[in-house]
Amino acid sequence: MAFVPAQAQALAPQLVLVSPDTWPSVIDPTAGGSLSVRATNLGEGTGTLQLGGRAPQTVNNNEIVTFDLATLLPGNLKLRLTLCDEIQGCRSTSRMLVVRTAPSIEVWGNDRLLNENGDGLWESATPRIRLDPDVDVAVQWSVKSGSRLVAGPFPLTQQQIGVARAGMEGVGVPIHAQTLGKGLPAGDYSVEVRSTGVEEDFTKSAVRSWELHVSTAPAITALTPRTSVFYPRDVQTGVAHEMALSPRLDPRVVRYGVGSFEVLDAKGQVLANLSLDPAEGIIRWTGMYHPETGGGHQLAPAGIYRIRLSAWDDGVETAQVSAPFRLSHAYRTMVEVVGPKRRAASTRTATLTTRAASVRAVGGSLIYRKHRGAEPPSGPLVQTVHKIRVPSSSIKNVHPLLRVHGRWAYDTDIDVRIVTPRGKVVEIISALADRRHRYVFIRPRWIRPDGTVKFHLRWRGWGSSGRVDSIAVSRHTYRWRT
Repeated sequence: MAFVPAQAQALAPQLVLVSPDTWPSVIDPTAGGSLSVRATNLGEGTGTLQLGGRAPQTVNNNEIVTFDLATLLPGNLKLRLTLCDEIQGCRSTSRMLVVRTAPSIEVWGNDRLLNENGDGLWESATPRIRLDPDVDVAVQWSVKSGSRLVAGPFPLTQQQIGVARAGMEGVGVPIHAQTLGKGLPAGDYSVEVRSTGVEEDFTKSAVRSWELHVSTAPAITALTPRTSVFYPRDVQTGVAHEMALSPRLDPRVVRYGVGSFEVLDAKGQVLANLSLDPAEGIIRWTGMYHPETGGGHQLAPAGIYRIRLSAWDDGVETAQVSAPFRLSHAYRTMVEVVGPKRRAASTRTATLTTRAASVRAVGGSLIYRKHRGAEPPSGPLVQTVHKIRVPSSSIKNVHPLLRVHGRWAYDTDIDVRIVTPRGKVVEIISALADRRHRYVFIRPRWIRPDGTVKFHLRWRGWGSSGRVDSIAVSRHTYRWRT
């Protein structure tokens, strides 16, 4: 019977801690020091020892290797001892070293708005916290305004800490009046989260901050158009040229809870998606949009529209739609309406002449004649006093126009001076004139309580004759066009 040798038993390499006395739960490289290990159970062969991503080094049985802890970078570093031979292949043993300068902690989340007004939106703000899974910690959070403590600190429970260490989602911490023990005034705050190691050899802390924005604005119960119709093509005063909705939104609600709104056509289709200005807080639409077919900014078709405001709370959308309103393409132009022409003689109330000239009424006109041989005038040769009714203007800051028509020798031969209700005579410097017309804008303060204006017509007599046929007053109004 043939002899079969027994198979050699495989060696299992081992790592033995030399110093310190026990394996540290967490290594803080800023504390310095060293860690020494012995490679054992390698037999007559040699093994390789590797720490993290460093290059492996060859070690003999019972050889001691020392690592300078100050050179380690934070992270989870695997210390691995490997023994390989042609018969048994490779065997290894390892030890995980947790290296930290502070516990790792993350605080994130977009649910930053707190507005506890009972409408179901933003009734709480929720930061999410993810903690170091390899370091035992105690965690507390507080609310600050700048450096001033406003509320807290509040500890996380062991259950919350366990959830925060267990997965990528972390743990949510709802913040509202109940958890804070009081309500907060409107303002911008920070939530400070502090994680502190509770290991015997590691008590470092890490702090993270998260923005919290508090609004005390009332609930948005309805979106109300400020006018039923608006006219984007119109440029005159007195009508709405854009659509604006009430109420005005709180800037923090706009910035952190709303941000944009949609314009819906009569079929409920989205015509435009527009941004809100947080500083203003008013939902406005000028009537312009970008069509899907391309092209630049265009005026929307005339018709009925609504505005939909979408609010986001922790990723959940809540929409509110306004009452309908109409966009009209109509616009107004300013037109002058001339009142009834009055014969000049019929408006005359008094006459003052010099010996060098005369005036007489012929067919309702005032006819001026300078006497033969008269010297060149140093002042008006004829002055008549007139009064005429002024129609009210429907356009603010656009004054009625006094229109004097006739024929005279030179542009400046006819002069108009206004008599105010207090009796003061006002010289008109900027009147428009030629040899057939004289125009004067009538200021509101010149109009008398009975709705008339009183003025002087002065014929200077630069020519030998002249005449004033009619006097009228025109006003301006708007005329709608489409």
